[in-house]
Parts: sequence; C-alpha cells; structure tokens
Amino acid sequence: MEDAKGGSTGQALVMGGGFLLFKDISVFITMVVLVRYLSPSDYGSFAFAQSIIGLGAIGSAVVLMSHSLQVRNPKEIDWQSHFTVSVLVNSILFLLTLLLAWVLSFSDKYSDSAIPLAGLGLVFLIDIPGTMRHHMLQVEHNWIRFRAVLILGTLLSSTCAIIIAIMGGGVWALVAAPIILTMPAAIDLFAKNKWRPDFTVDWVAYKKIWTFAFHRMGSGAFQKRIKTC
Repeated sequence: MEDAKGGSTGQALVMGGGFLLFKDISVFITMVVLVRYLSPSDYGSFAFAQSIIGLGAIGSAVVLMSHSLQVRNPKEIDWQSHFTVSVLVNSILFLLTLLLAWVLSFSDKYSDSAIPLAGLGLVFLIDIPGTMRHHMLQVEHNWIRFRAVLILGTLLSSTCAIIIAIMGGGVWALVAAPIILTMPAAIDLFAKNKWRPDFTVDWVAYKKIWTFAFHRMGSGAFQKRIKTC
C-alpha cells in the first residue's frame, strides 16, 4: 500500500535502515574527534548531568506525545492540548533542573556538573515542538520528511559538537549536541508547517492520555531501576 505522502511501507523501512546507518556513522566520527579534545572530567560531568536529564525525561512531553502514535485516525489527535500540556510539564522540569543545578553548584563533588546540567535543561524546552513535529510526521506516514529532519538534526548536532570541541569549548560540545538535535524539527513545525499554538486544553478528553502517560512513566522508571541494580 502506498502512503499518501511518504511512499510505500517498504520505502519507509529502507529509509529507516539508512538513517540508522547514517546515525551510527555520524556518532562514531563525532566521538573519534571529541575524544581528542575533551578530557575525562568533561565526559564525567556530562554523564552525571545527562543521567539526571534522563530521569526527568521519564515524565516529559516525549511520554505524553507518544500517545499520538496509538491513535488510528490522525484527525482525532488534539495537538493543541498536547502542546499546551507539554509546555506546562516540561517548563516545570526545566525549572526543577535549574534549581537542582543551583544546589549542586555548592557541592565540592558535583559542582563541575552544575552548569552543564543547567544547559542540558534546555532540552526540555526544545523537545516540545521538536518531538511534536516528529510525531506529526509519523502519524501522517510522511516518512521522507520525518527522516529528513532527523538526518538534518543529527548532522547539525554532530557538526556543532565537533566545532565547539575544536574551539576549546570542552564539555559544552557534549551539552550542545542534544539541544540542537531536534531544532530542525521545531523549525519545520513553525516555519514550514505554519503551525501555531493557541494554548488551549480539552482536559476531559486528555484524561485518557494522562492515564497512558502514567503507565509509561511507571514502566520507564522501572526500567531505569533495573539498569541501576
């Protein structure tokens, strides 16, 4: 069966495989370059900050918007409610991240991770439009554009990380990469797709999405617990 905008299912699978290959090569090249310019302490500070962001991501917009992939009819998806609730949730996560970074700045052991953590907190804000655009394209089966924004995001992310590292930016080369990753999708949502939020929410209809999200959060937290045991 041919998709209306994205080509056949077979084409989607081929493009998906091609993207994964491109991503693996891009990550490998980036890491080969970064290890020549970054110190072990840079990687250590980033790893600690990234683990905190990962815990916060369990309850972020990514989980809420994943419900859209369960809906059979794309026209039934209330993107305005998704966006508004995600802004509320991720803004709280962003502020909590800044607060935690401020607390860590007073610690002799973790102070080096404080500023990188504050920078990584921006991921929660950028991910709102970026993640929503990714999900929009998936439910529309627009695989060509979906892979295009992913490839562009990966390319920009890797390029910026390498440039920052070469210029002596240290840990910020690692911090910038995830922030830039979904920017092309966010730009595509607002600039190309001309989508605009009106910050409305149908709270009654959104109750089932909350239930779905809580189940996913519980599953995600459990998996995190298993990995740390």
